[in-house]
Amino acid sequence: MADDLIFVNHLGQVLSKEMDIEAHRSGNLKMTGINILEQRIRLLDRVAVTITRVNLSGIFGTPFEGEFWYTRVWQNRIGTWQIVSGHCCSVTHGT
Repeated sequence: MADDLIFVNHLGQVLSKEMDIEAHRSGNLKMTGINILEQRIRLLDRVAVTITRVNLSGIFGTPFEGEFWYTRVWQNRIGTWQIVSGHCCSVTHGT
């Protein structure tokens, strides 16, 4: 993750790299299961965009389980791919 990461979580909260790491470190966010369902990658010069649909379970204050989409923007900085931006949203299935 880039030091200047900007991430928007499924609650619409804007997080920095340190805030994201602290959520895991503190135990407030703990993943207990992850299953990648679909992934797409688009390469653009020194930038890559990925979208990934996952089934997640864990604890974020309270237990959760569901499908989520993650979008990540990666940038090649001095030969290293780093996440510079990300976004997460829950998947809803229409009836």
